[in-house]
Amino acid sequence: MSEIINTYLTIQTLLSLSFFLLWIVPQRLKLNFSSLLKLAYFLMGLTFISPLLLGMTISKNPFGPVVKVWSEPVASSNTFSGTDQTTMGIKFETIPLSHSWSFASNDSILAILIFLTACFLLLQFFKFFKALWQLHQKTKDSFLFRKIGRVHIWLNEHTSAPFSFHNGSAHIILPTNLIENSENFKISVLHEIQHHRQRDTLWVYSFESIKIFFGINPLVKKLISQITEFQELACDEVLIGHKNISPHAYGKCLLDFAEQQLSRPQHLIGAVGIVEKTSTITRRINTMFQHKKSLST
Repeated sequence: MSEIINTYLTIQTLLSLSFFLLWIVPQRLKLNFSSLLKLAYFLMGLTFISPLLLGMTISKNPFGPVVKVWSEPVASSNTFSGTDQTTMGIKFETIPLSHSWSFASNDSILAILIFLTACFLLLQFFKFFKALWQLHQKTKDSFLFRKIGRVHIWLNEHTSAPFSFHNGSAHIILPTNLIENSENFKISVLHEIQHHRQRDTLWVYSFESIKIFFGINPLVKKLISQITEFQELACDEVLIGHKNISPHAYGKCLLDFAEQQLSRPQHLIGAVGIVEKTSTITRRINTMFQHKKSLST
């Protein structure tokens, strides 16, 4: 149990350090968002691999913690040594010390905590798999418009903004009325295909699992939100480099979907969309024009 607790706390610490590192690096180094996204994925993988690798190096136990911050209590002797103790002529008889009740109570408390934690995790995973099932059902209620390679493009009249997910095959769900606007349709399809190319639709499973196990740490939620923003900015960066897409058309497309999200919000679990958070739209548009200006100079 102590090894599990130590490893858990080590991963929590590394996730917090990853957040601060990804917050500092963009301010110190002029990296594009694609490079920042790769760095974020590298740090996430390293966070979970390093405790195992360091544990194999430091101790014989391959699953040992990196830093020992928790230790099991060591039971002390239940009796004084010897049969009798004499001090200043006063004779003391040996009195046995029993800790059976305290040990039993500690074990009971630990068992209750483990049970409650297991119930919480099962509930969170149930919600996650329910959301994945709802995504799968989206394809049942949609019309298959086109298939590009392994990517299935669906039209759905109940969807307010485009999004994509991966359940063994790649899917893109678009609002049905998007056909009426060819420019927004083209931008949406290219944006969501880029999400699949970046493997964002696969990483989302890791992020949801991390939030379930480590979401008690507020920095972990901020880290995942930070990486999600990098995903969107990396997609924007690639598409703005496309000759047939202008920043003005792209910005207008984002604003249109942000407006629809405000009137008909959709909460995605296990999927990524062109407008994850309306609060980042202004930054995305400003970054887009700066990137286009740097390409032209």
